[in-house]
Amino acid sequence: MKPLISPWIAYTCTFVSISGVIFLFALAALFRYESEALMSDLPQGMSGARVSNTCVLAGLIYIVYRNHCNKVI
Repeated sequence: MKPLISPWIAYTCTFVSISGVIFLFALAALFRYESEALMSDLPQGMSGARVSNTCVLAGLIYIVYRNHCNKVI
C-alpha cells in the first residue's frame, strides 16, 4: 500500500509534535506553579491549575498525533 504522505513530511510532523509537547508541558508547569508573568494576563476567574490542565491535555493530544506520524514513517 502506498503511503499517503512522503517520509520527509512525516519527519517534519514528528519534529513539530515533539517541540509542541515540550513547549506545552513547560507552559503547564509554569501555570501550575503560578508564574507571575503568565498569571498577570489571565482573565478574571481563570486559575493557573485550570490552564495547566488544558496545556497537559493538549500535550497528550500531540503525543497521540506524534505516534500516528511514527506509524507512517
